[in-house]
Amino acid sequence: AILFVGIVLAPLLAAWVGTSLAASTGESRFLGQTLGGFLTSLLIVFGIGLLGGFASRIAQPITFSQAYHYARLWIPDLLVLTFGSISLSIAFIQSEEKPILASLMVAYGLFLPASAAGFGLGSGAAGLWPQAGIVLLIHLAISLLLSLLVFFYMGFRPLEQSGYALTGATLLVSLAALIGFLGFAPRLSSTAASTPPPAQATATPLPTYTPLPVKQPTYTLVATHTQSPPTATKPVSTPTHTPSPEITALPTPVYGRIQSIGGDGAAIRAEPGKNAITTVQNGYLVEFLPVDPVTVDGATWVKVLVRTPGRDIEGWVLLTLIVTATPSGSP
Repeated sequence: AILFVGIVLAPLLAAWVGTSLAASTGESRFLGQTLGGFLTSLLIVFGIGLLGGFASRIAQPITFSQAYHYARLWIPDLLVLTFGSISLSIAFIQSEEKPILASLMVAYGLFLPASAAGFGLGSGAAGLWPQAGIVLLIHLAISLLLSLLVFFYMGFRPLEQSGYALTGATLLVSLAALIGFLGFAPRLSSTAASTPPPAQATATPLPTYTPLPVKQPTYTLVATHTQSPPTATKPVSTPTHTPSPEITALPTPVYGRIQSIGGDGAAIRAEPGKNAITTVQNGYLVEFLPVDPVTVDGATWVKVLVRTPGRDIEGWVLLTLIVTATPSGSP
């Protein structure tokens, strides 16, 4: 019950989504940050389970039916993890809302085996360690592969050629780990029949999510000034005069930098609120295009140009995720 309460109260698994996204786009720096954050949370769960295992030695002999459940491969758990990983990736791409339910499903498939592995190592109970650790690695590989497939299908690609090497290496390592660890699946499932049936868990209400207020950045429009040339007039004769074409001053480009509160960057979308084209990290320079902003469900979207060494990308991004500097000087 304590483990379930911890999963419900745990924050959104943004670090795990960021790891999959960074692997699909080939962003090595972003991959290091998100993977480090996720592994830190995973080690905390493992460490707490380890302490619980040491504490259980005092109350021996006792049974560990719940711990044994998460040290085995179960089809229902795999289905929950599969549906949660796919839903979490799709919700991250297509919606600005926090996918709490999908995050809970993925946390269920990852954190409970990690806790069972730590508990088995601390308690010394046979059949928990390293079996629960192997289940955790299999779940990690499945979730990562499914997330990568979703991101690839939705059009996420590395921005630079060097990123394809990182993406390919991630795919190969995940596939090799999954194939290798699946060799332990018969051994893990063979002892499932002797394991007592797990107790029914009591459903815990989901926490409510209240979005933080975001200050709207200033957005400066540059006016276009049109000047007509003067017409020459002679007092005696009036020769035929061909007027010169009007001269229109080009607007000064307006730039901004991506800056999200959560520190995860922003998604560049094909249309306001629609499918994402790619993602850019915080601090990335974007150029505003001379297209009127669009308001959808109270959120303002602007069209920007993202310049990369390989290509230029045009798309829509939330205005609240861009900070701009108001140009100085007299007009």
